[in-house]
Amino acid sequence: MPIRGLMEGAMLSALTAVLALLGIYIVPLSLITNLVWTIPIVVAIVRHGWKIGIMCLGAATVLIALFAGLPAAIIMALHFGGLAILYGIAFRHSWSTFKSVGLGTFVVLISTISVFYVLMLLAGLTPESFQQELGNAVNYAIESYRSAGLLELYAEQGITEEALRNQFNSWIQMFRNTLPSLVVMASLLAASTNLFLARLILKRLQLPVTTLPAFREWRLPWETVWVVNVGLAAALAGDYWGISWLYLLGINVLYVIMPILLVLGFSVISYALDKFTLSPFLLFVLAVTILLYLQHILVLIMVFGLFDLIFDYRSKMDKFTSA
Repeated sequence: MPIRGLMEGAMLSALTAVLALLGIYIVPLSLITNLVWTIPIVVAIVRHGWKIGIMCLGAATVLIALFAGLPAAIIMALHFGGLAILYGIAFRHSWSTFKSVGLGTFVVLISTISVFYVLMLLAGLTPESFQQELGNAVNYAIESYRSAGLLELYAEQGITEEALRNQFNSWIQMFRNTLPSLVVMASLLAASTNLFLARLILKRLQLPVTTLPAFREWRLPWETVWVVNVGLAAALAGDYWGISWLYLLGINVLYVIMPILLVLGFSVISYALDKFTLSPFLLFVLAVTILLYLQHILVLIMVFGLFDLIFDYRSKMDKFTSA
């Protein structure tokens, strides 16, 4: 290996460790550092190859272990280390954004599940005991309300302790039912944010990156419609025949795809606004309408994104403007 690559890798390892340690010791900063601490590893791979990148990750993990303990180092490396290696290879070999985000989401999903099980092992929990603790959360919440005197206030408003307990139980049940989709969406968000931040840093360092399409050009393959069809079919069939696991599968698939369709719908609208010039008055009316009927407008935009997969509105706009 070239000496220059090793020296630069050592410096990038130190920078990686410093960013990770900042997030560990200054907890509010972890929201930022968790998104950027692996970027030096991406830079190392783009410049010198995946072997230097793995060495950087290993050295940074050792440094984190020395200053924050082995468990913290393992969790940090396990959570985003694989993503850093993947994105370094992706940028080095000019993968498409769609491919990078897709594989990145899968890697973060596996890493998140692994970190969850490591944390349970460190806490001495099993999946069964974790479920039990989650159920006990209702009792903890009720007792905290009681000690704070809130139960009496709610009783004066006609809200009984039993009603509160039922409400908390319904929230926990909803959390359990939608946990898979929440984890997938969190993984997608983390993977996308890491990719765009890494891309920004690489551009600032004048390193080659693939061209990112303008937001109005973001598209998905039409086969994505089948994801919606499968989700709807599973949810309806599970509800009709009383098959709870099939119903929950369908619901979670829909919960994952709906925000993606919403983004796609906004992309189509952005394309339309770029193609057709609206007067300031119409833009004002449109903005007020969106604010007044936000919930319904968001659903409409989501449906708009879904039908764009089938009808390709943007090509129709191009034909209309060129006619």
